[in-house]
Amino acid sequence: VLTECPLIRRFRQDIRAIQFAGSLKPWQLTYNPSNEQLSGNLSSQNTIQREFLVSWWRTMHQHVWPILSKNNQVSPSLSLA
Repeated sequence: VLTECPLIRRFRQDIRAIQFAGSLKPWQLTYNPSNEQLSGNLSSQNTIQREFLVSWWRTMHQHVWPILSKNNQVSPSLSLA
């Protein structure tokens, strides 16, 4: 698994793009922006994978939804599932 690769641990602060290639996708989870907690089936995810999932949700919540909401393309919610 690439998330256990020493390069990921060494350079994860510099990662700008993530491909969620496994069966779990970020939009299948629910996100609480007040405490940055995810809920859903996270049992098989390690710490680095969870950090990437939270990062995806943080980006959606802070940067994408405001633009989509402004253009009336989506109503903000905390789950896309």
